[in-house]
Amino acid sequence: MEQNYSRIDLFRNRRTSYSSTWDEDDLKNEKLENVDIKTEPPDGPWAQIYRTWRDRAVPMLKNIPLFFRNDFFPLTKRVRFPKTQIYAFLLLLSFGVAPFAALYGLYGQLRSNPFGIKTRGCEGWVTQDSRVSGFQGLFVIDFTFGSMSFSLAKFIDIVWDLCIGRGAQMIAWFFSYVVFTNALLRSIERHPAPYRTFTLLALEGATLSSMGALLADLSRHRSKRSVLLFSFMGISILYILSMPTILSAMTGYVGSSVAYVSLKDSSQQIVSADDFFAGRIIWDGEKIGLGNGTCIDDAPLRNYEELSRERYISCNCSAPDGRKMTIRKFVGTYPVVNIILQGTFDYPNNTQKFLYYEDNNYYNCNTTFNVTIDQKTYNVSTLNTTYAHCYNGTGYDDLWIQDNSRCMPNTDHPTYQWGFSTMLSAVFVIIQFSWAISMYIVWQDAQWNSSLVKSGYSMTQLRAAFTLAAATQDALAMGMEELMAAKSKTLEKDLSMQRVEINYKMFQKELPSGDAALHEEI
Repeated sequence: MEQNYSRIDLFRNRRTSYSSTWDEDDLKNEKLENVDIKTEPPDGPWAQIYRTWRDRAVPMLKNIPLFFRNDFFPLTKRVRFPKTQIYAFLLLLSFGVAPFAALYGLYGQLRSNPFGIKTRGCEGWVTQDSRVSGFQGLFVIDFTFGSMSFSLAKFIDIVWDLCIGRGAQMIAWFFSYVVFTNALLRSIERHPAPYRTFTLLALEGATLSSMGALLADLSRHRSKRSVLLFSFMGISILYILSMPTILSAMTGYVGSSVAYVSLKDSSQQIVSADDFFAGRIIWDGEKIGLGNGTCIDDAPLRNYEELSRERYISCNCSAPDGRKMTIRKFVGTYPVVNIILQGTFDYPNNTQKFLYYEDNNYYNCNTTFNVTIDQKTYNVSTLNTTYAHCYNGTGYDDLWIQDNSRCMPNTDHPTYQWGFSTMLSAVFVIIQFSWAISMYIVWQDAQWNSSLVKSGYSMTQLRAAFTLAAATQDALAMGMEELMAAKSKTLEKDLSMQRVEINYKMFQKELPSGDAALHEEI
């Protein structure tokens, strides 16, 4: 029995897309046109701020000259710096420019020149042995802080040596390897490199043996530029190797010390400077019942000086010719006359007053300042006094203490401070800045002028091992198995006798145009 099968239309129930009919497109556009654009959700605060600044910026952009809009800005969009250039510039700023700028700003706040005479602290006293000048100033720890135990100060110093000293050397070694190998590839494109120099630089980087190989092979280079380049590498390696030592020498810890002063009446007797107190030597002490040259406490005279200073500023004095004038005019009119001896405030009918800021009281300009010593009142203006440090009634000026005192360890309360040598720190930062700039220039020379480096080729220790193995096979005409079985001393002797070199042809295959002929500079 025959059965009739109807044909199934697979697209019968499928909804027609907008792209399949023109009618649907018109309907869609009509719906879109009927949408009310003004019924948008309200803007948030950030959208309103953006719109405000955009409305302000549009008129400013319209006033920009046509040169910037048509030529300069499109050019900046086309310029794209590689990531390596950005990283290199940031490293230069971080390890070269930033330390120099920070140290320059810090030393601008110091009172003394970092390369001048150093004064070692002795609890605030300047003693006979506290001033250091010349080369010895490099190792004077004169910028210190803290008051700590010996174990803590030693711990900080060890952490500095391990983390900062060795850490800085490790970072310098890593980036110097990149710079040296790029410069080595740049040099090989001009002239072949000695086998020993290439081996140690490419496999070990900045090491003592690499520096020795660079110096030993200087005479084998064929151009002055190569000699200058490899000489710079040798100096750079020396700096990298000495970096931990310099960083360790520029820091340290110092123990607390006390100044001991020799007394005037006995050169054998010394006392601690802490036993002295600030005072005045009264050279005419007989006026107040004391011996001439007696040193007394400074406190009774201090208030008089402040009052007297305020009077000189606010009051008019009487000049030798009887005229009344201010102190400034008096000094300008009588430049060689001592105002204390020739000028006076105690003249008839002087009714001026002045305000003393300490107690907010008014005083007469012709008042007499008195001081009480040993329960007796004296006119201070008649006394001849000078500042000094007093001990048992004897006065010692700063010059005497400086010439007749020494710093000794504080055994009663021993503490330690940790800090830096400002002179050695300045020397290190200047050298670091110069080294970073020089390394950046050498690296940029390879980036712009080396065909291998521009093609993206970078030297690694594994590639260096393959290159050295291939160069050894070509020079000695030996297979890999023979090289593995040969003695090291024999191979080194044979390579040295044949003066094997690493040439550009070994890397030429790495270039996109590797078949191009090499143009060597003379």
